[in-house]
Amino acid sequence: MTLAFRISTRQAEREIEYLRRVFHAPLKYSRKYGGYYYAEPFEFPLLFGPSAGMRKKNPVVSVIEGAISRKEKLFVKLPEHSGIFIPYYYSASREGFVGRFENSKKILEIKLKELKLLKTIDKHHTEVPVFNLEKSFPTEIRVARIKKNSETLLLVYEKPLDIVKWLLENKKVNFEIISPKKLIKELLSISRVIEKTIKAGSS
Repeated sequence: MTLAFRISTRQAEREIEYLRRVFHAPLKYSRKYGGYYYAEPFEFPLLFGPSAGMRKKNPVVSVIEGAISRKEKLFVKLPEHSGIFIPYYYSASREGFVGRFENSKKILEIKLKELKLLKTIDKHHTEVPVFNLEKSFPTEIRVARIKKNSETLLLVYEKPLDIVKWLLENKKVNFEIISPKKLIKELLSISRVIEKTIKAGSS
């Protein structure tokens, strides 16, 4: 779960606890397989069964989750600000979503109750957040342009080590870092330090 959705172990535990507490999901942990499973058949009430008295999925949440999965931008209006927003991640337990306004480098968490208006727009993005969405809300993010075959991606990061970690997690795929030059120099510097340390340890 943590790898599939790029969230921390703590956040995954919170999401599981939320499912148990709010929806009484029969989730149990298996030491044998190292993960959670449903101990009995269970239909998620937000997604299935328009039965009387059953909670329906919040249409606002559907819009947000759809935009995240399709990498679409949103128009967001808050009490004191509005503009085009790039959503990265939605948290059911926190009832909010994380991302940034298109003209800002500051990461925000917007609570659903703060929204005055939310709508989809016909604009897509290629941004991939590589910092820890649960633990880190950078005061200012940086953007790296990388090439994957014929596709160009924008990695949103806080520190060069965020890029290093992401590259290690995706080491089976060939990437080429195009810019910025400052990041390339920082990564080369890190590489030289690691190489020097390994040589010193093996001598």
